[in-house]
Amino acid sequence: MNRQLLQVISLLLFFISVSFCANAELKLGSPFQEHMVLQRDMSINVWGTAEAGEKITITLENDEVETTTDANGRWKAVLPERKAGGPYAFTVKSGDENITFTDVMVGEVWICSGQSNMFMGYGGIPEIKALEKTAENIRSFTVDNVVAFEEQDHVGGSWQIAPPPSAVAFAFAYSLQKDIDVPVGIIKTAWGSSSLEGWMPRDMTEQLPHFKEIMDEFDADADKHAKIDSILALEGKRPRNADIYIRRQPNIIYNAMMKGLAPYSCRGIVWYQGEANGGTMEKMLQY
Repeated sequence: MNRQLLQVISLLLFFISVSFCANAELKLGSPFQEHMVLQRDMSINVWGTAEAGEKITITLENDEVETTTDANGRWKAVLPERKAGGPYAFTVKSGDENITFTDVMVGEVWICSGQSNMFMGYGGIPEIKALEKTAENIRSFTVDNVVAFEEQDHVGGSWQIAPPPSAVAFAFAYSLQKDIDVPVGIIKTAWGSSSLEGWMPRDMTEQLPHFKEIMDEFDADADKHAKIDSILALEGKRPRNADIYIRRQPNIIYNAMMKGLAPYSCRGIVWYQGEANGGTMEKMLQY
């Protein structure tokens, strides 16, 4: 009886799996949206998911590349480098599915990250707010502030035809655009009061003894994990101290706010870290 039950369950799981794969929806990585900016003069990574074994065709203006999804439905392709320009049409096809964007620019892409120094807006800074009047050809993608214990393939956020809502990021984008006169795309992924370790991938433990010790302690602390879960379960706006608590934990910001951006082709990262790590400097100097 038990063996027959197991066989029935196995068959059900098989058909569920087949049904899921057959209906897998074509999806793109989070940064690939209408109004996006792609990096000029550099190979352009494109990725996403679809039905397993499906041919994927990616087109950017007159460039076209093809790839095939793996057994898990994941795919990745590389478009050839292009000079700055646009707007261009960008299309991804998989079987009968088709995703098309018509307002895609190619220019300079920078990720602006860090804590409150990068997160701070410019509404109260007259010198930077005044730049709005003459700002042009700047687009921005602001990543949602979330955390996760496991690495996430996607980040929340959308491209806007507007400067980034960060004083440092906007001032940087404005100066860059005026200097080189090409489209500028800023991806802002920042969070006030966050620790540097919060933005670090787990595999950096192989290179940094200080970080390995931190991650080992974090992994072994069941009470800390339970506290984070309870904070994340709160509905509405979290208390400030609770919110700061999760921003100070290692790795979990990277998992939710950086990992999903990692393959995106860009020129570089602008990093502005403040005082959240002031108390750890003495410990780091021991190594």
